[in-house]
Amino acid sequence: MLKPNRQAGISMVCWILIGSLFAPTVTAQEPKEPIPHVTGSGGAVASEDVHASKAGMTILEQGGNAIDAAIAVAAAQGVTRPYSGGIGGGGMMLIYLAEEDDYIAIDSRSITPASFNDETFFHPETGGIFPSAMRISGGKSFSVPGTVKNWELALEEYGTMTFEEVLQPAIEVAEEGFIVDDNFVRETSENQERFNLFTSTREIYLNEEGSTPEAGELIRNPDMAYTYQLLADEGADVFYEGEIAEAMVDTINHPPVVDDPNFEAVSSAWDPDYGVLEGNVTMEDFANYETVEYDPIQTGYRGYEIYGMPPSSSGGITIGQTLNMLEHYDLESMSETQVWHYFMEATRYAIADRREYIGDPAFTDIPVDALLSDWYTAERITNIHPERASIGQVPPGNPWPDDDGFFYDFSGEDGDEWKRQKFYRIDTGPRSSPFDTAFTIEEDTGRIDVSERKEGRGSAYGRAAANMDPIEDNELSLRMRADNEGYDQRLRLWLNGDTWQSGSSIPNNGYGVEINTETNELVLRRVKDRQLSTLARIDYPVTTDWHDLRFRVENHQLKINAWNVGDEEPGEWLAVHDLSEEDQLEQPLGRFMMSVINFDYEQTQTFFIDEVEVEPVTEESDNLADPEPAKANITASTSPPAETTSLEEEKQGIKEDEEERRKDEEDEVDESTIHLAVSDAEGNVVSYTTTIVSIGGNGMVVPGYGFLLNNAVYGRIPTESPSHPNYPRPGMRSMSSMAPTLVMEDDSPVLTVGAPGSDTILTTIAQILISRLDLNMSLPEAIEKPRLSQRNNFNALAEYEEAYLDEETARAIEDLEAMGHRFSPNTAVQGISAAVGIEFLEDGKVTPATEPERRGGGSAMVQSDSDEIRASDIKALVQQYADEGAFKNDEAVRSLEVHLTSVSHFEDQEQAGKVLDHMKGFKDLLDHQHNQNWISEEVFKTLQNQADAMIEKWQ
Repeated sequence: MLKPNRQAGISMVCWILIGSLFAPTVTAQEPKEPIPHVTGSGGAVASEDVHASKAGMTILEQGGNAIDAAIAVAAAQGVTRPYSGGIGGGGMMLIYLAEEDDYIAIDSRSITPASFNDETFFHPETGGIFPSAMRISGGKSFSVPGTVKNWELALEEYGTMTFEEVLQPAIEVAEEGFIVDDNFVRETSENQERFNLFTSTREIYLNEEGSTPEAGELIRNPDMAYTYQLLADEGADVFYEGEIAEAMVDTINHPPVVDDPNFEAVSSAWDPDYGVLEGNVTMEDFANYETVEYDPIQTGYRGYEIYGMPPSSSGGITIGQTLNMLEHYDLESMSETQVWHYFMEATRYAIADRREYIGDPAFTDIPVDALLSDWYTAERITNIHPERASIGQVPPGNPWPDDDGFFYDFSGEDGDEWKRQKFYRIDTGPRSSPFDTAFTIEEDTGRIDVSERKEGRGSAYGRAAANMDPIEDNELSLRMRADNEGYDQRLRLWLNGDTWQSGSSIPNNGYGVEINTETNELVLRRVKDRQLSTLARIDYPVTTDWHDLRFRVENHQLKINAWNVGDEEPGEWLAVHDLSEEDQLEQPLGRFMMSVINFDYEQTQTFFIDEVEVEPVTEESDNLADPEPAKANITASTSPPAETTSLEEEKQGIKEDEEERRKDEEDEVDESTIHLAVSDAEGNVVSYTTTIVSIGGNGMVVPGYGFLLNNAVYGRIPTESPSHPNYPRPGMRSMSSMAPTLVMEDDSPVLTVGAPGSDTILTTIAQILISRLDLNMSLPEAIEKPRLSQRNNFNALAEYEEAYLDEETARAIEDLEAMGHRFSPNTAVQGISAAVGIEFLEDGKVTPATEPERRGGGSAMVQSDSDEIRASDIKALVQQYADEGAFKNDEAVRSLEVHLTSVSHFEDQEQAGKVLDHMKGFKDLLDHQHNQNWISEEVFKTLQNQADAMIEKWQ
């Protein structure tokens, strides 16, 4: 096939509207203004872009089924919404075949090349990890795309059309171009600096001077049209074994960088000596790619059956767990605050399990059945209090129950990792230096190796948080020893802890005892609202021998005892400290947490611990005598010796490390996906999410082929243990949040929905489902509702949408804060996620629904055979809007209904001329009401669309 000159002028296609002697000729132009939701009959399409929805409707009208139309929609979105999805990435497709009553899940998540491992992002000079900006916009973060294989499989197995037929609408859009909207401008502007690094990206998406195009400008992508034509002619082989694969290999391994790249404009942390990180991908990596078909995850909820994606997606399991927990509560009869409370608690615990147990099933034993079981759900909801939010970042549950309580003796093989059912959060260092520590087993004891402190770092550290229920008065007992003494290295044991401070070995709140190997001291610490203070310093010989230690929090006192192993425990506490009111924690419930920290630039350290047990303090607990004042062992000053690192020095180091982390996070680009939903007249349904991960992927357009490539694994750095489900490894599908979802009742579809937005997808879909299934909202209402999102993040904060916050939700947030929930505003103009779906109504009609505003709004279309469009349908729609309060006065409603009543009469008499006259009068009346602000923009567009369909029918 000869490659055409794709820079030549693009011919315009003309359409002739036949039916009236005076009907004008209409030239190709932008589709009509999109409407976010509409109700009709026949097939339905919901997407984020009007061109994409039109592509889907074109295929349905040509006789294609939902699978054919879904691929047409996805291909068109790859042209007009190229920063969120496309053939340079992967996706998750959920299919329902009505006649066969069959459900299919296709996983086309991108797969890491054979060269990818835990050292891929290792900076050879600093010993740390390359900054996020370099990982995001580089070749090393690329994984082999799966979208084209997905399309091929779906068409061959479940579709009725060819590649050539379904790609034709997208080819036309790429050739003719599309008009840039405000959302496209925003996303381009946010990525302008990194797009300017690459010649091929700059040529398509930026102006000649490298600036963002303005809204209203036309963008053509003839290279994309050529690529789609290649797929149409040669199929998926050209993408995985032919010229497109060769072009992708060259792009990743030799990025198309401009002659004078401005790395500083992208990030001040960018190391110019390394430029754009080159990948190491081969043609064999592409040739080996395969999609995977699974049965969907199925869970029941209040008589409905919920179908979702299985791993490597976390969508089906996590949303299923959330609903399993919520089914135990009568949400319909609750106040809005109570509903929000249980919703956020359920998502908090479900996402805790997600991060711990879900990954690529090819590498990970995922306890799917246990996580979705009744017994496990019952266990998880014991953590949910009806009047109080959970404390901090909650731990995952244990889907493999083998014992009760918290006790760990570290039995296992030498070199094994610590059981993650015991210490759920093990951090081996910050993201920039994840090899600071190692937590392993040696001779049935816990071993913690901590490296020396590196230049430019405040310290080297590691930390672990116990998987246990929060306790108020509790006691820790353990054995410990250090390999070295005399160096500025410390083991810290925390009770009543909540969450770790970022970049620190200190929680936000808690009481601690620190074993200092340099000063031969035990130091009692208190951290409250992130402020660390020293309560007491206790002389104690910290030798390399084994020591037993007891640390208790009881009745506003801290009690400590320590002695050599083999000796009898003293009958009195080594020290007791009374907590002043100022030092008492406002929320005393918390967990056991442990950390190690090394301030020494040359000396490493190894701590050993064993027989760790945490128990509540009860009346039956052992009681030791208070020490006599003369034997209290507490030094007069809380200040450390001059030779050791002070609190102020440690705080400064934490501040510097935190500043570096914040800069790194500021360089991160928003992650996103894009969703579509299609149904056909035969009842088949497709719910399909695709992604190139970051908005704009890795920033590289494949030269000559017009599509962006993904950066699927830029965040897969080795901060977890090697056995973790998402530890970086070759050939892996990185865990995804994509969650196309289908709800069925009595073997009939109720709704399908999906969304973009990284892990906010999970909370968005769950919120929409309970809004529709519990709170009796329509799907459009559920999509439009303001969102809250609790994802069990490191800081335990939930988010609310600042741009879409209404008074009712604001009041609920105040009530929730009084219950202990903590919030931060999501300040993104596009809000949290952007849902797309279809609702199936009892009368056989369908309502495709999208966002009215988020991410620029979406486009909903119905097939609605013109023979079935009647004035009575439009009149019912007017009444529906009136019931929803969409009209500002009753007169507006009555005048519209009068016109439609007349139209119905003339319909029955088959008087076409009078039907047309009255429908034109109806449109004039709509224009008047719209100009008077009597009806909303959304209602106006919907009714105008219906009126146009009526007029077209009778013309």
